[in-house]
Amino acid sequence: MRCLAVMALAAAAAAAAAACVGAPVPKVGEPAPALKDAAAEAAYQATLDRYTSRREIYNRLDTRLFGAMTLQSAAFVEARVRRQAAFQDIPSATADADVAKAQAEVAGEYVFFLGVHLNDHRYDDLDKRDSTWRLALVAPSGDVTPLKVERVGRSNLNLRALYPYLDDFWTAYRVRFPRALPPGTARLEVHLASALGQASFEFPAE
Repeated sequence: MRCLAVMALAAAAAAAAAACVGAPVPKVGEPAPALKDAAAEAAYQATLDRYTSRREIYNRLDTRLFGAMTLQSAAFVEARVRRQAAFQDIPSATADADVAKAQAEVAGEYVFFLGVHLNDHRYDDLDKRDSTWRLALVAPSGDVTPLKVERVGRSNLNLRALYPYLDDFWTAYRVRFPRALPPGTARLEVHLASALGQASFEFPAE
C-alpha cells in the first residue's frame, strides 16, 4: 500500500509539472510602456507576436527558465524602429533612415533578440565561451552554432517598450546565425539545451 501511495504522489507531481508547461509567466515590475494610439499599439503587438516564440523549462514544480525569442525579420525591424521613433518623437525622415540602417544590420544573417529569466543566476551565461547552454539553429545538414551571442543587459523600461515580455529579473541577448538554411524553408527553429533542460523556439522563415 505504501508503494502505491508513493507512486500516486509521484504521478500527481508529474501531472502538476506537465500542467505548468505553457502557463502564463508571472509578471514582475512596472508594466511596459504603450503607445497612446491604440491601433498602432495593437498593430505592433500583432507583429511582435508573429515573430516571437516563448518557452519555459521546468524541473517538476520548479521553474528553471522562462524564455522568449524574437526574430529580427525585415517586417519586425521596421515596426520596432518606428515604435522607438514614436516614443522618442523622432522626425519621420530620420525614422526612415533609421529603418534602412537597422534592416541593413540584420541583412544576410538570422538575428534574434532573446530574453531569459533563470532562477539560478549562475546559469545566466549564454554569451560565455564555456556557457552552460548550447544554442543552435536547426538545419537539414546539421545544427548551426551562432556567429555571435551578445549580452545586451538586464531588462529596463527602454527594452520593455520594445519587448514587453521582459520583466525586472530578465536578461537580454542578441544572437546571430548565418543564413544557412536552403531557399524555400518555411520555418526556423532555434534549440536551447543544457543539463538543466531543453527548449525549441520556432519562427516563420521570412
